[in-house]
Amino acid sequence: MSEPVAPENVGSTALVAVICSSHIIIANCGDSRAVLCRGKQPVALSNDHKPNREDEYARIEAEGGEVVIQSVSVECCQCQDQLGAST
Repeated sequence: MSEPVAPENVGSTALVAVICSSHIIIANCGDSRAVLCRGKQPVALSNDHKPNREDEYARIEAEGGEVVIQSVSVECCQCQDQLGAST
């Protein structure tokens, strides 16, 4: 039996792409990215939902969540909200 994982060490990530004849609809959560290759050039179709982005930090706090910035060997942001923890 494996050791239980502490809630502060877990997160979520997801990406959905709906491709129609005239549209591409992208939805993402967490560190997932959608990138389209057009003529050998990458085209970003999504933005990371990371708490170190000003708008994402504000959204998390507006929803009653909390962002905790931890200094380890690299800077790490952690957010706690209704969906759980995301790093």
